[in-house]
Amino acid sequence: MAGLGVFRLDLKPANIIVNPADGPVIVDVGIAKSAEDHNSTMPNMRVGTPSYMSPEGVQGTTQDLRSDIYTLGLVLAFAATGRSPAGSENIQDVLLRILQGNLDFTGIEPPLLDVIRRATRLYPADRFQNPGELRAALLGQSTPPPPQSISEYVEADLDDPTPLATHPDLPYAPLGPENAGTMVYGVRCPNGHFTDGERRTCMVCEADLGQYPTNYSAIRPKLGDLVLDDGRELPLDDGYVFGGNPGDDAYVRTVRVEGADKQHLMIQLDGWRIYAYDLDSASGTAIRFTEDGEFQDVPPGAIVSLHPGMSIRLAGQATITYRGRAG
Repeated sequence: MAGLGVFRLDLKPANIIVNPADGPVIVDVGIAKSAEDHNSTMPNMRVGTPSYMSPEGVQGTTQDLRSDIYTLGLVLAFAATGRSPAGSENIQDVLLRILQGNLDFTGIEPPLLDVIRRATRLYPADRFQNPGELRAALLGQSTPPPPQSISEYVEADLDDPTPLATHPDLPYAPLGPENAGTMVYGVRCPNGHFTDGERRTCMVCEADLGQYPTNYSAIRPKLGDLVLDDGRELPLDDGYVFGGNPGDDAYVRTVRVEGADKQHLMIQLDGWRIYAYDLDSASGTAIRFTEDGEFQDVPPGAIVSLHPGMSIRLAGQATITYRGRAG
């Protein structure tokens, strides 16, 4: 179906039969949607079976192929255990478990557990991005090594004309008191740090989060700092636009950087994730993955996922380094 540009919206065990000759076959495609139609069947309405809905399906927001990958992860868990990991009794409890990422995978062992966990991550950007990635993981075709090249970090489809301010996965929210405390789902590590529950270890102290951490909603802490080579330190508690003359913007903080394009780079937070957007710069952006690594050029308009220790160089001059959380 993905090859035909179609996603399913209501994938569940009851809609899959096993053909002796062809293996599993999806049936009842009554609410399948074209990939060109990014909305659910009814905008702002829940579509699907509660125990097998994605978080974005529960919220009635934009769904795409990654929503199918989430529900397929739930189906795989059912195939391994005979029950839905979100439960099936009280609908409100089921939906809350999905929104909190509080799924029960008891009885499933690695490596299948690792595949299911990635398929069912809360944020679409953190899941397998297409069926090919999921298939490769199921076949044990090795976990990709740590990224060491730009092509492995670039998140954007460079032909995608979607304006940054309306990117469906990266909210662009106004500054001010109403946005000062962004709420996210997370967990407490054994040392008390509120951290990303999709990780195996704490972002701060690397403590093991255990197999079934309890997710809850709280104000997102500062995710670290951006350190400029001129000594300036910027707290990563919201987004920024860097440029030679970025001006003032009611929606995002602006930072002047000598030698850069007028508006050169945007840093945006999405939940626990940090993204850097090259704003179609003419003077160029480069990324360095480690302190002793080499800078590599980023294509104009690219989106890059940032991790602690990475550095960004604007116009071959100013350098911005992401320093991770310390508490």
